[in-house]
Amino acid sequence: MLTRRLAIMAVLIYCFLISSCLSNVRQNTTPHIESDTNLVILAASSLTDAFTELKNLFEEKYPRTNILLNFAGTPTLLTQLELSSSADLFASADEYHISLAQEKGIILASNTTKFATNKLTLITPASSKVVRELHDISNPNTKIILALKNVPLGRYSHASLELMGHLKNSDFDFTRRVLKNVVSQETAARQVLAKIMIGEADAGIVYITDATKRHPTHLNTIMIPDEANVTAIYSIGIVTNARNHKIDHAQQFIDFIVSNKGQDILRRHGFGKVQQNQ
Repeated sequence: MLTRRLAIMAVLIYCFLISSCLSNVRQNTTPHIESDTNLVILAASSLTDAFTELKNLFEEKYPRTNILLNFAGTPTLLTQLELSSSADLFASADEYHISLAQEKGIILASNTTKFATNKLTLITPASSKVVRELHDISNPNTKIILALKNVPLGRYSHASLELMGHLKNSDFDFTRRVLKNVVSQETAARQVLAKIMIGEADAGIVYITDATKRHPTHLNTIMIPDEANVTAIYSIGIVTNARNHKIDHAQQFIDFIVSNKGQDILRRHGFGKVQQNQ
């Protein structure tokens, strides 16, 4: 009998301890607040660092909105929009693809905003001595990497090379000889940057925003004169088939990036301000 009573008391004590532990767990657990809205933003790869910071600050300001970022080359993003209706915002590195998206009915002109500009620069591997000045990229056997001509950076780069050919100190047939030196063409700005950083070529053309953030031990930068440079204009638009309850949140994000706070972040990442005549 005594043994039975002791067993029952042991079970009761065990149950009390378990109950107490579970109670403490419930009291110390912070309730999870689920987001009301998930915003999917497709953005040009050159916006990766700036938009990641903007996303974090926006989510702090609007804690019930969760932003999902997808970065790639602008043409790739536009193709994704044509094949899928899951995105809410499209941030392009040029005006051409924004206009194309408008023509296809993917976004409306009234829902499109220009928010930043960018410039080009020439980069070389830090250890390379092949390209020391701008005109060296036209020398025979120099290896050059550009972005594909159908992506914004590639189109800007080709336009800049044409302008370089008209500089006073340019050699005869400069542009043609540079293009002859091209050994690889990439689908996004970050790919050009990565290949130059690991020394796969002697020089490449990238956005200033990408080059200025890299440690000087990895890259050398050679500035392209203003008269031979090209201004990239970035635009963002709300996707036309975005669900109604997301449109207001999408506009909030656009308003945030054109606000003083958003523009300060973009300036810090090397982007320029859009002028009224652009």
